[in-house]
Amino acid sequence: MKVFKCYELPSQVILKGEFDETCEVSFSQESLKALELGKLKLRIHKHGGRKAKISSLNISIESISGNISIFVGNDNSSVSLGLNTIGAYDLRLWRTSKIVIGKYTTSNGVRIVCNNSEFICGEDCMFSDNILIQSADQHGIVDLEAGAIINNNYKSVVLGNHVWLGRNSTITANASIGEGAVIGTAATVTSKIPAKVIAVGVPARVIKENHTWCRSPVSLDLFAKQYIDEIC
Repeated sequence: MKVFKCYELPSQVILKGEFDETCEVSFSQESLKALELGKLKLRIHKHGGRKAKISSLNISIESISGNISIFVGNDNSSVSLGLNTIGAYDLRLWRTSKIVIGKYTTSNGVRIVCNNSEFICGEDCMFSDNILIQSADQHGIVDLEAGAIINNNYKSVVLGNHVWLGRNSTITANASIGEGAVIGTAATVTSKIPAKVIAVGVPARVIKENHTWCRSPVSLDLFAKQYIDEIC
């Protein structure tokens, strides 16, 4: 990995807004080559009304193609896209947030919003298009009797390895999805989905157990074969 300060990024990276000397972006050699060839596009934007420079941002990119937009609204945030990740990612971070995308994950279009929260994604996941992962409420919920905001705790959304999120699906704060699971088109996940199931609906509910998926429609991949071996 080669590390750059934000003020010395490769010319192909679009940087908008002010970031101080504590902000760093790391690239694998494959990612740097993909930038040079135009296969990978990266935009880093400061967003929101904050006047001060962004501090302590750490970004690690090992993607080999795609279009990545990262919007940062406050200090102490981090983003990691793992080995050979591919596709379109719209990443929006506020208040000490973290996004981790595991290796070999692909996306046709996902927006991930973190605000005092984190999104942790395992390996070899697949996102269809128009996916929303909302790992925090972003605005306060007020208990009028207590006179207090009740939702200002740190939240997480966690995906296991080899999860498939169907088109137009939504994942909300504190949801988790077990490895090998399939989330159907337009489903909304609000809680815990077990491993190796198919879940659909609003809110998402399990309709089939002991099922998973593979990228090819005609042959089993290593994950599917592994899961078959586990139950045989």
